[in-house]
Amino acid sequence: MEKTLIKGASSDASFIRSSQTLTGKLFYIVGPSGVGKDSLIETVRHQYVDQFMAAHRYITRCAKAGGENHVALSEAEFASRRDSQLFAMHWVAHGNHYGVGSEVLSWLEQGHNVILNGSRAQLEQAKAVFGQALVTVVVTVAPNVLRQRLVQRGRETDEEIERRLLRSEQFCLGDVEGVFELDNSHSLEQAAEQFWQIHRTAVLGADHCVTQSDGIVGKEYTA
Repeated sequence: MEKTLIKGASSDASFIRSSQTLTGKLFYIVGPSGVGKDSLIETVRHQYVDQFMAAHRYITRCAKAGGENHVALSEAEFASRRDSQLFAMHWVAHGNHYGVGSEVLSWLEQGHNVILNGSRAQLEQAKAVFGQALVTVVVTVAPNVLRQRLVQRGRETDEEIERRLLRSEQFCLGDVEGVFELDNSHSLEQAAEQFWQIHRTAVLGADHCVTQSDGIVGKEYTA
């Protein structure tokens, strides 16, 4: 595996290009804070345990900080793994280092389908690493539902909630071809069913298009 730098990427961003054919699919889950990415991933990995492998990101953040189920590393540990080329891709955001382990490439080479909590800012890096194996899924939620969820979880002030709602409205990948949209405004069971249909379309092709389930549609949009 050859390490390559990405021009124009975030600070300290680089990736390792696989020398093997990636026969599995990497489902790269993105979306604004509060839309339920972590809950969706947890539901999918337990409901379809034999179909997907969940990749845990390596982050220089305390394991008890809440949010996603990540692998906590000190900055020294992260640097050691980075220098040993143990990350398929890595970057810096919000004062922390983030890494995706090179084991994900091995899983994809073996034909496993993988689900990953992704970063919209690092989408170009992910495309460079995983190529045709990458399937980008953007999770959305209705504004009134998002507001209710942010209030219920009680982490933010009213002002912070308004900022998150604004960022959610501005979150868009409509100019990126082949991105799937998943509406998580309803139950996690419905969201997981949408994800399963997206998976069928990505793995089996356009002849197995995303279908309606319980009135909810997972749709693909292109530029």
